[in-house]
Amino acid sequence: MGLLDDGRPLNQGKSQKLYTQLLTSGDNHVTTVANRFMGGSKEIKRIFADFVKKWCNMKKQQLLVTDYDEFARITEDMFDMVLDRIQDEVEHLYPLLREVREDNKYAA
Repeated sequence: MGLLDDGRPLNQGKSQKLYTQLLTSGDNHVTTVANRFMGGSKEIKRIFADFVKKWCNMKKQQLLVTDYDEFARITEDMFDMVLDRIQDEVEHLYPLLREVREDNKYAA
């Protein structure tokens, strides 16, 4: 999840388009799934913002690590969270989007 200088994900525009397609599908299940993923995105942004606030000095572009064990644990947790999110998107979100778009192509 690459970030722009202002902290927004690089793919934010694509995500908005994707969610719009799901939210306007007219299917309650699809809308529910889209809303859950959008809520998850907000939570991930909040967690990343808290991480940056605690561990980074953005003005000096440097890390502020005083407890290396805690930093390593939290960093590992964040990577696990991102990997789980990617897995959920691949297994649930993207197949649903293909269904809504009536696109029978499958990712390799």
